[in-house]
Amino acid sequence: MTKTTVEAKILPVLNKQLGCNKSYKHYMNRMKSLRKEYNGYAELFRCSSGFGWDPITKRFTAPDEVWKEYFKGHPNSENMRDNTFEDFEDLQIIFESATARGNNSFGLGDDANAEAFEVENDVQEKEDEIHTENVTETNETTLRASKEKLPSRKRAKPNGDGDASESINPGDRSEKVLTEMIGVSTNIMNLMQQREERHQKEAEEKEAEKRKNNVWDAIKEIPDLEQDICYDAVTKIHTLNMKDVFLRMKVEERLGWIRRNV
Repeated sequence: MTKTTVEAKILPVLNKQLGCNKSYKHYMNRMKSLRKEYNGYAELFRCSSGFGWDPITKRFTAPDEVWKEYFKGHPNSENMRDNTFEDFEDLQIIFESATARGNNSFGLGDDANAEAFEVENDVQEKEDEIHTENVTETNETTLRASKEKLPSRKRAKPNGDGDASESINPGDRSEKVLTEMIGVSTNIMNLMQQREERHQKEAEEKEAEKRKNNVWDAIKEIPDLEQDICYDAVTKIHTLNMKDVFLRMKVEERLGWIRRNV
């Protein structure tokens, strides 16, 4: 799938469907990132039949000896044993279904690593540039050749029922492949948007929890407290191990506690 095809056929549809304005570079970086991630997951199952997947905990499973053997060849992948992987099932559906349909235009689901993919992508971009520079010359050459000799059209032979035999229309086949690739691309971009939204939500929740458990922020919510009293209150709260109780108090209750104890 060339850069020209992606920019002309796929990106306009994706941007319209998802309400975004993704560039070719952004699109290919996303594809490369997700494929690299999925290949890392798939490597487990390629290395040993002892690996499994727990859809409840979202974790990969295997006996200790299987993990031990795997880590010998993959010492930097020890996080695979304990971490959860929320997107594995979605990635599996996207990449395996693309491979099953034979849509390897992006190398989806093959064993090539991300570095090879990046090299192929760079080569493709250079080829597209060369193609753009030479398109006029190519068109003129093609036009001259077509004038010299036009291929004759063959009439379809009738079948036993007297009807013309069905043949595969290259245009229809290309449209089918393009439609399927747009579907795969849409699924991938949707997945990335969901992931970004989830990460943003998790970050916001983490920040909210941090503020919720911060004694200093809780004290600063109390109006008209002098700075020295705020400092003394923090020391007193931690000295008496009153953090949890203090944070559960209402603002006016916190003020009363400080007036009594500081």
